[in-house]
This record gives sequence, C-alpha cells and structure tokens, in this order.
Amino acid sequence: MAINYAKVAKTPNVFRQLTGLTTEEFEKIVKKVRPEWEKMEAKKKCHGRMSKLPTLEEKIFCIILYYRSYMTHRFLGCLFNVHNANICRLVKKMAALIADKGYDANYMIKAAEAINADSTTFQ
Repeated sequence: MAINYAKVAKTPNVFRQLTGLTTEEFEKIVKKVRPEWEKMEAKKKCHGRMSKLPTLEEKIFCIILYYRSYMTHRFLGCLFNVHNANICRLVKKMAALIADKGYDANYMIKAAEAINADSTTFQ
C-alpha cells in the first residue's frame, strides 16, 4: 500500500500536518507549475514505462514531502512504492521546474505561505 495525494487530500488536517500546506495552497502551486510541466511532457521523444506517480499532483506531493522532512530517497520510495533512483530523478527534475516558476524548492513551504499572504509576489 502506497501513500498518494488523492487519499491524503481527503483529510485536510492530515494533509496540512504532512506538507505544511492547505490543499488550496497546494493547488496554487500545481496550477502555476502545470503549463511548464505539460510542455516538458510534450517534448519527450520516448515515453517509456508509465510512472507510478501518474499525475503532476502526485509528483509535487512527493517533492513537498521530501523537502519538508528530508527523508532519504529510499524511504520516500517505500512510501510511494517507487524505486529510490526514480525518486532521485524526480527530485532533480521537479526542483528545477519549480525553481523556474519562481519558487526555491528548498523553501517551497514558505513560498506557498507567501502566495497565500500576498498573491502578487509569485506571479
């Protein structure tokens, strides 16, 4: 059994405790990252095997848990039922993508709080 965004988001208190974000703050991050993510996905030459983290929400949820707790890639892989090498690649790719959208991935939680407080800061 693996953890996933859809299950955790149904319980806002648990989601907040795990990520430090409300589901609304999380959705704002997803909304800002989605257009660039879709461009990256469209540029893929070879799609390969389906990801065990199929949605952008799952990927960002995984990254936020990583930066919030700094757990090892192996442990995070066990939580999401993904090999630790895939977690490593995901962190590298998503951190760059999130940074391109104006967020410092290491301070993503603070950035989300800033979005909530002042929506003009990260536009």
